[in-house]
Amino acid sequence: MKTKGLIFLAGLTIVAVGATSTILRTNPSRIVSDRRGEVVFPDLPGAGGDITLIDIQDGDRSIAIERKDNGFVAAGSNYPVKIEPLRDLVATLANLRFEEAKTADPARYSDLGLGEPGSKGEAGKFVTIKKQNGAVVASLLVGNRDMSVGGSLGGTYAKLGDAQSYLLRGEVKIPSMKADWFDANLVKIGRESIAKIELNGG
Repeated sequence: MKTKGLIFLAGLTIVAVGATSTILRTNPSRIVSDRRGEVVFPDLPGAGGDITLIDIQDGDRSIAIERKDNGFVAAGSNYPVKIEPLRDLVATLANLRFEEAKTADPARYSDLGLGEPGSKGEAGKFVTIKKQNGAVVASLLVGNRDMSVGGSLGGTYAKLGDAQSYLLRGEVKIPSMKADWFDANLVKIGRESIAKIELNGG
């Protein structure tokens, strides 16, 4: 991964937030909370270049991603992680805005896909993003999607660390399969460059 990819990751969040602001101005809906329209993670757009850890708890698809040199790798294995899913995750998190306060009753969390990761029923995905100094710039439990929210992005149910749940405007893009974080083709050699292939051994 090249440095320009990381610079793009840092700059994209700022562009994404501006785009969402335009959508909100052109798609008004009912005011249901005094936080409606507020950015959920106001410190994230300026933190793209300082992100050092992205941790996602999602059952058997859980993964921790760390910055290493000019790229990102899976913690423990040091296997390189693609920039595209990282960029999509950070950009969509930066886009999120409050839409509506929902239930604070744990018995109803599973209805919104907000059960604890690994629990029975509709479990959510817990996402945490940290900077170099260890400061958390984004942390939430991501639940089901809700397309009743105005605009093309729809909405996402989420919890932000306490009992209160919310319907947030926007979506959170997380790869559906753990393998989607990685580039399976690490050695890229065009066939026109191959002069000879030699196999040795049993």
